[in-house]
Amino acid sequence: MKSLPNLLPTLFVLFALTVAARAADADPSGKWTWSGITGQGSPTTITAQLTLKDGALSGTADHGDAKIALTTLSFKDGVVAFSVSREIHGGMIFEEKYSGKLDSDSITGTVTRPTPPAGEIAAAPWKAVRAH
Repeated sequence: MKSLPNLLPTLFVLFALTVAARAADADPSGKWTWSGITGQGSPTTITAQLTLKDGALSGTADHGDAKIALTTLSFKDGVVAFSVSREIHGGMIFEEKYSGKLDSDSITGTVTRPTPPAGEIAAAPWKAVRAH
C-alpha cells in the first residue's frame, strides 16, 4: 500500500484535471432569460442569445418588440458582462450594464441603470437562467 506522501502527486493531478474540466465546461453560449421592467413600468421577460467563439463573446437581446445588439461583452474568469443600450423618450440613450458569475445554467450578479429623473446610477440584483 502506498503511503500518503506518495499519493499526494497523484491526488494533485486528479484535482487539477477536475478543475480544468469544470473550467472547460463554463461556456455562456446559448439562450438566456430574465425578468425586467419596460419603460412604462410593466413587467417583461428579456431574452438574450450569447455566443462565445474564439474567446470573444457576442450577443443580442429581445426586449419587447426590439432586437438589440449587446455591447461591451466580456467573459473572463467565469464572469459574463455586457451592456444593453436603447433610445428612449425622443433620443435619450438608456444603458443598462449587466455583470454576473456563470454557474452552469444560471448567471447571478447585478444590473446597473440610470434612475429618473436625475439619471443617478442604481444597482439591483440580476439573475438570468439558461433556456432549454
